Amino acid sequence: MKKISFYKMQANGNDFIVVIAPDMPPPVEGKKIRALCDRHFGIGADGLIVLEKAEDADFIFHYYNTDGSRGEMCANGARCALRLARELQWTRRRGELLFKADDGLHRGRVTSEEVSVQILSATDIREHDAAQFSLPAGIKKVFSLNTGVPHVVLWLEADVAGFDLARWGAYLRYHDFFAPGGTNVDVFSPGPKGVSMRTYERGVEKETLSCGTGVAAVGLIFIKMIEPSATHVDIDMPGGPFRFEIHERKFWLRGPARIVFQGQILI
Repeated sequence: MKKISFYKMQANGNDFIVVIAPDMPPPVEGKKIRALCDRHFGIGADGLIVLEKAEDADFIFHYYNTDGSRGEMCANGARCALRLARELQWTRRRGELLFKADDGLHRGRVTSEEVSVQILSATDIREHDAAQFSLPAGIKKVFSLNTGVPHVVLWLEADVAGFDLARWGAYLRYHDFFAPGGTNVDVFSPGPKGVSMRTYERGVEKETLSCGTGVAAVGLIFIKMIEPSATHVDIDMPGGPFRFEIHERKFWLRGPARIVFQGQILI
């Protein structure tokens, strides 16, 4: 067995194990990822992040879901990585940071209170007929898009708290329409002070307290379909508040990200 050092971090309740590449160089075996993320027999987390130094960026961001699969991007995980990179003084500049993820080169900003990450793009934006998915009543519209990873977004008529996300999230995540890769599932409802939402995460296979790429998906749909003149929207998830912003046609996600504790584990 080998002893490795790790950081436990969280961004709006979305929690991660972060290790540095020399201790655990990528690619990481799926069995190890599942063991580390297990909340009863391991450290426990929504995902594993491996950070690696880079010559042409501040760092490389490798992300793995709790089921052992590779994730193209995780915005909350990236915000944790940005916080840690700043703490470790990996950064080459005082302003924006640069890091590589599977979906491309991202920018980030770190302050004492918040961390912002740039969402590179939103692609494959489509509106669907809810009837094609045999969904329950109370859904205004259905959208799908990719904000680094795929999402299907349900605009609800009622508050999100009463929606059976465990049932319908799993149903849509594995629906044939989104095969073979599957999709994350977000539900949202607008309110007088912003948007409330919840997410069923692919790879975690259940609802999580927050999802950064999901916030980006809902924020973009809200601005495009409901408030086209808006430049930002405040979005509340069970894990806390976010702000989704559009500046010069670039998308940014902003919220807190913290180191919870450091430790070592034998694997």
